[in-house]
Amino acid sequence: MKKKRLSFDAPCELDPKKSWGQYWLKPTRIYVQQVLKALKKSQIHAMAHITGGGLVGNVARVIPNGLCARMDRSTWKCPDMFSWLQKEGKVPLSDMEKTFNMGIGYVVIAPQSETLKLKTYFKGMKPIGIIEKGKSKAELC
Repeated sequence: MKKKRLSFDAPCELDPKKSWGQYWLKPTRIYVQQVLKALKKSQIHAMAHITGGGLVGNVARVIPNGLCARMDRSTWKCPDMFSWLQKEGKVPLSDMEKTFNMGIGYVVIAPQSETLKLKTYFKGMKPIGIIEKGKSKAELC
């Protein structure tokens, strides 16, 4: 923002209905209600709220040794805010992925047979990867 001489009060080029300040300070989505309902009715092995540390770092914390969560980048669209930040800040993709959630706010690890049921609790949910044997606990591919 400083390098581009943008004010937090100025209209946001990514969403002209908002100022840059309003755009960047969008509240975090809270998943408590969805999680509580899903836990009562679904078979869930693990969950991860994707915060600082990025997708790989947060998911790796809930994966047992000997298994790997392989997540496919092509299964979701990275929000414009991250693409803009990466381009304008000249931030390497590896650094972006270690720092931000890149559009995935919460990960539920469950049997594939639970997908349809879980979609009723988590609107917009979609499978992003698989769990398989591996040395690293989480990877983006």
